[in-house]
Amino acid sequence: MNFADLLNPKLILCDLKSDNRHDIYLEMLTALKHVEQQRIGEPQEIFDEISRHEELIEMPYMAGFAIPHTRSVAVQDLHLVMGIHKAGVQLQEHDETPSKIILMFLVSKETSQIYLLMLRAISRYFSSPGMSDKLACCVTPKQVIEIFHRDQVEVNHSIKAEDIMGPIPDSLPETGMLGAAIDSLAQTKRLHIPIVNNKDQLIGDLNIDSILKGSIPDYILMMDHVAFLPEFEPFDKLLKNEDKTPIENFINRDPHTCSLSTPLMEIILKVLKEQINCFYVVDQENRLLGTITKHELIQNLLRS
Repeated sequence: MNFADLLNPKLILCDLKSDNRHDIYLEMLTALKHVEQQRIGEPQEIFDEISRHEELIEMPYMAGFAIPHTRSVAVQDLHLVMGIHKAGVQLQEHDETPSKIILMFLVSKETSQIYLLMLRAISRYFSSPGMSDKLACCVTPKQVIEIFHRDQVEVNHSIKAEDIMGPIPDSLPETGMLGAAIDSLAQTKRLHIPIVNNKDQLIGDLNIDSILKGSIPDYILMMDHVAFLPEFEPFDKLLKNEDKTPIENFINRDPHTCSLSTPLMEIILKVLKEQINCFYVVDQENRLLGTITKHELIQNLLRS
């Protein structure tokens, strides 16, 4: 399904003039209220919900593109409003660039899948350089719809790994040292670091479990009673030599992977049944494309 087929020409506003978030969103919501009437609640009420959602997820808008959205009891079904601001406008203090294209998504509490699929499709489209500027040149709704059709902005029929994955995290080479890996885990507050070879192919995963297991001798792991052991003894030698210790012996060489097309439910079932904390999304050559952790499931699925 092409994204253009979901747009109502009456709700494509090609020349927004206001210079602040409140007035722009209210102009778009008022236009929606005029078209949909009974299926939409009061614009100010919905504006407040969108604002709370933006503050909750703290997502900066970038690349000249903004996607204010929310699930609301004041909405029936799914509604889209598109606004074009020729000069661009700063909608949030932490936005990386002014927004020229504003796509507002409103959805009822009962609607989920198509909403997520549309968000991902349009986010992928605008991640390509120049897309916002191209659409900002449109002066009629017809021109907007023609561009989406011509560029084949397709909405998937089901949620897959590519729809919820996070960006490619920084990786470490298999020749790296343990000290740098521990620093990276501490500074980024991540639980997993992908390990790649000289062809940027995923060969393993470094995580806190693999470091702890590599620090403690096997005979200690076999014990039921360890109260007599000095608490920090297993880590003393490790920390004294961390900058000279290769990470090779601490790598989990069987990380959990999936493809871009892996269905969402397959991922969720594995997370629950096998207690998996991180999936690496890879291509056919095992090159890293993104990650799916429980954070992505919360951020992109439950609080998209």
